[in-house]
Amino acid sequence: MRKMIYVLWLCCLGGLFSACSGFLEEYSQDLTYIQTVDDLNELLVGSGYISNTSDFLPMLHVMDDDTEYVRKPTTPGYWGFHYWLANPFVSSAGVEQKDGVWSTFYKYLAAINVVMTKAEDFASEGEAYRKVKGEAYFLRGMDYFYLVNLYAKPYSAKTAASEPGVPLKLTEYVEDKHYVRASLAEVYASIVSDLKSAAVYLEGTTQTTKRRANVDAARAMLSRVYLYMAGEENWENCVAMCDSVLKSKRYDLYDINEHEPKKDFIFLDSPETIFTQGKCSARNPIFMGQSQVATYMLTQDLLGRYDADVDLRYSHWFNNVRNIGWIWMKYSPLTPVVSTMVSSEFLLRLPEVYLNKAEALIMLGRTEEAVEVLRALREKRLVEGTMDVIPSNQKDLVDFVRLERRLELCGEGHRWFDLRRYAVHPTFPEEKEIIHEYVNQSARIGYYRLAPYSENSGNWVWPIPEYAITFNDGTLVANERDGAPLVEY
Repeated sequence: MRKMIYVLWLCCLGGLFSACSGFLEEYSQDLTYIQTVDDLNELLVGSGYISNTSDFLPMLHVMDDDTEYVRKPTTPGYWGFHYWLANPFVSSAGVEQKDGVWSTFYKYLAAINVVMTKAEDFASEGEAYRKVKGEAYFLRGMDYFYLVNLYAKPYSAKTAASEPGVPLKLTEYVEDKHYVRASLAEVYASIVSDLKSAAVYLEGTTQTTKRRANVDAARAMLSRVYLYMAGEENWENCVAMCDSVLKSKRYDLYDINEHEPKKDFIFLDSPETIFTQGKCSARNPIFMGQSQVATYMLTQDLLGRYDADVDLRYSHWFNNVRNIGWIWMKYSPLTPVVSTMVSSEFLLRLPEVYLNKAEALIMLGRTEEAVEVLRALREKRLVEGTMDVIPSNQKDLVDFVRLERRLELCGEGHRWFDLRRYAVHPTFPEEKEIIHEYVNQSARIGYYRLAPYSENSGNWVWPIPEYAITFNDGTLVANERDGAPLVEY
């Protein structure tokens, strides 16, 4: 009976909250073979972690100001996201499609909740138990982080208690009720709690592959969450988490002076890689300059920010493809080995830890320490012997670290989230509008304009799926999103 309850819950939550169809049989088979902690580990790998063949969130790369559409007679993939339509889930023919991101996240979460509960049956198994339990906590925290940053407004301490987040389901059993959206404060508190628990369970365990979470992944992810929450206490916590990762001495910055241009700079066993799950969506043909598909290229607004004379990221990480434009080469198509690939969305790297720490230090007024952190990172990115000039004034340093974050972490799924959180920053708010040109049959028609956050915050948030609202009889509050307007030439 208890196994059937697990299965029914997985069935209901898998689509949060839509029809099941075949899900029952799949998970009934999974659960009946769980006799050991190793069986539970296999379930976590197969149903909790995102596969390295799963192209899950490529749309994160087309919404911000780092990419633009190459003029071609075909419609680009993910164009509803690129142009911030009211419902971004549309086909190339303009037909509305089901939001598969929401349902996929909640399907992963359903499995993770089952693993967490079943793990207690093997509490005497020592490290094997702690690894499964800790990894499950980590994955749940990470999944809710992405959900709340896609489907809810950015975190602001002033409004977090009243601002709707996403539904929270933290148990494996079925509850006879309709679900509501927990507040942003509640969702972030749950994320922090899960990641803290992950760090406790994973402390002292062995990481067999960087596709599995360890204690450093939990702390690095926590540093990101604290940075997003902002405020003095959270900035202090961010610095502490970053320091714990840095003091582990398990990772090193990769000196770009030793890197061969146009080859992978980011790869699984890089000394900078802490954790990764999922496929490298940045290798999707729409980002790789292939002539037979509609393609996105990198904007001059991004590329023009590099000092091409001394910043080796410019010549090592990008390539200008004839008749296409500039594309990423930090994930090089010249070395497409699946076993060494990392995700371009679900990735934790050491440089982010440096940047998280530097930003938090700046916000705390510890500018001299922040400069030292930034210099340590940048000396591994600039031509050897370059005299690097980093400002010392706090406001100038804020601008500097935000730019450095854009330059270092481009193509890793950060930019869209960063632009959102900057808009509600408690001490140094920053907004911008984004313009994406609209081209039809190679003709320049006009452009879509994403207004600054304070002018129209709704278009910076994905809509809650209609199927989830319907399933819950309207108890899930919809997001107000009218879509960006087309301005014709």
